[in-house]
Amino acid sequence: MTEKALQQSNRNRIATELVFERERRRSRNVRRLKFALPVLAALMAAGLVGKSLLARMGEVSIDIAGTSIQNGRLIMANPRMAGFNSENRPYEMQAARAAQAISNDDVVELETIGAKLPVGTDQWATVDAASGKLVKSQNRLEIDSPTLVKTTDGLVARLQSAIIDIAGGNMQTGDPVHIDRKGSTITADSLTVTEGGSVMLFENRVKVHIKGKQVDTASATGSGNADNAQE
Repeated sequence: MTEKALQQSNRNRIATELVFERERRRSRNVRRLKFALPVLAALMAAGLVGKSLLARMGEVSIDIAGTSIQNGRLIMANPRMAGFNSENRPYEMQAARAAQAISNDDVVELETIGAKLPVGTDQWATVDAASGKLVKSQNRLEIDSPTLVKTTDGLVARLQSAIIDIAGGNMQTGDPVHIDRKGSTITADSLTVTEGGSVMLFENRVKVHIKGKQVDTASATGSGNADNAQE
């Protein structure tokens, strides 16, 4: 083999080795990328969870079983939030699943909701609903599905929807409600609960049933108020 041919052969061998080495590095980089992307996604999810649930919520504790990112949405499994209201009484809320658009960290959609809220000075209310959303900037739970509310003093309320001030324990709905307490019932087309649950205002087609007696407070125009019902 001539010297020129030998030099060309060496150049070809070196070029081939460089190609193989470049491909090996590329293969290693691809493997690293395949490993790094899920890790990066997990870190992003953890950061978003912290940002989305802690922002503007005050001093609360957060528990989340797991997270994932699907179609531009952060999915959280079994989220639970707990904190204290202005009277230093604890409250908590949990859901089977929560979803939030990555582009909007203020609204979290919830499925299978359960909450325990302070009512008045020493009572409690539990809230169960199929779906709703948490508006973090206002510490507000907006429920858009049939809702069951029970208090420790024996009141049972069935609502079609509700807007709940989580920290304040206040609630309102513009849909029909049915309230039962120790055999007496109140039905109305809307309900507003204020002062941490101490005041309940029923409006529009209000009917009160007190152990065998029925009082229809609706006027001829189909509206009325009932502030209190006693046995």
